[in-house]
Amino acid sequence: KAKEQEMSEASAKEEYDIADRLQDQIDEFEQKAEAELKLVNSLEDWKSQLEERIRNVKTSFVAQQRADVEKLAYLAMKVQTERETFVETCEGEIKQAKAELANRQREIDENEQGIKSKLCESTAKFETVTRKVDDELLPYTKKLGKLEDSIATVDKAINELEKLLKQRIDQKHSLEEKKSEVTEIIKSIYKRHDMEIERAKDFKERFERKIMVNEEYKEDLSREIEALRIKEQDYEQQLANFDSELSGISKLTKDIRAKVRQEEIELECESTIAQKYDEKLQELR
Repeated sequence: KAKEQEMSEASAKEEYDIADRLQDQIDEFEQKAEAELKLVNSLEDWKSQLEERIRNVKTSFVAQQRADVEKLAYLAMKVQTERETFVETCEGEIKQAKAELANRQREIDENEQGIKSKLCESTAKFETVTRKVDDELLPYTKKLGKLEDSIATVDKAINELEKLLKQRIDQKHSLEEKKSEVTEIIKSIYKRHDMEIERAKDFKERFERKIMVNEEYKEDLSREIEALRIKEQDYEQQLANFDSELSGISKLTKDIRAKVRQEEIELECESTIAQKYDEKLQELR
């Protein structure tokens, strides 16, 4: 307005050169003002777009990160629940299996002691009966041996002494009759003790079979104990896997929270830049 006033005064005084120069200055000033106004409008548009972008990014990113954190929290809770259920189930099964194996071990040991005791008794009884039979047979066995020797001597004498053949034959018959009597006595002794010997032998074999069965039970128990040990190792490995998975989830959650914090810091920086542009716009206005 001051320039226009000067131009009017110069025109009134017919100072056209000054008026033209002032008119040029007015035109140049108006062009600069128009350029500044366009710049202000452009900065205001950019500020609006930046503020809208910040709001959109902050809303979508934070919402997504919160959803991810909630999913991870639910997953961690689910894994923790599965871990607790797994621990409770396996520990109960292992504890019950150990108790059952301990009871079976105790029963086997008790049975083994009883079987060994009875086997010792049966063996001792069998040996006693055998010694008794041997003692009874000993004198007759010796006598039988002597009689057989005598028969052999008589047979030799028959060949050597033809003239004494009949006498020796009669003597042989007599000895054979005695031998038959002794043989019958031996048979009767065996027959009398046969059932007792068979019974003792049967008891001995029976308890030997029980010892073998008991050894098989012990081998089965050893295999079950080894299987339980392997199951315990597998349980500990699965438990370690659960712990590792939970640790990974926890680390991932921390990383996401750190990323969210970094994004918030960057958004704050952009907000600060936008605020500075806003202040500059205010100054230009």
